[in-house]
Amino acid sequence: MACDIQCQKDKQLQILQGALHEATVKKGTDPEAYEQARTAYYTLKDGAGWLHKEKERKAIQEVDPLIDSYRRKIGAAQVSQAAQSARQQAIKDVESAQVGDEDEVRFVHRMVMKEKDSANVRRRLLDFGGGDSQGSDWWSRVLDIVICFLVLVVVYFAYSYVSRPSGSFMS
Repeated sequence: MACDIQCQKDKQLQILQGALHEATVKKGTDPEAYEQARTAYYTLKDGAGWLHKEKERKAIQEVDPLIDSYRRKIGAAQVSQAAQSARQQAIKDVESAQVGDEDEVRFVHRMVMKEKDSANVRRRLLDFGGGDSQGSDWWSRVLDIVICFLVLVVVYFAYSYVSRPSGSFMS
């Protein structure tokens, strides 16, 4: 009785299965022979589609660790970039707060100087005899005391605003 194609394939499969079994036993000492026997057996048994899937699986096994390492590196770089960006923003915030504080101090200083100049002008007018000396002298001294008190209050609030910690808004 002649053996047809299926019969020849079955005989070939039995031979390859035996070779695979022997290679499996010796897998620890000769992994390359095991892979060759496995590839030959399953390629004959399941066809070229299995071989394609096997090559794809091996490629994925080799490439996945590389991809994972690149993903970790990218993640670390993104975290580092975000931290650096946060530091730069914090530095900009501190610098802008300092500039704002300096502007406020300059403004308060200008106001104090303006009030001082105004008081000097009033004093000169009184010295040159402007107004009655009894009534206006008393009234001007009260106004000078009130102005000085207001200037001191403005300076105190400006100093307390400048010297308070930047994190609190209204303490």
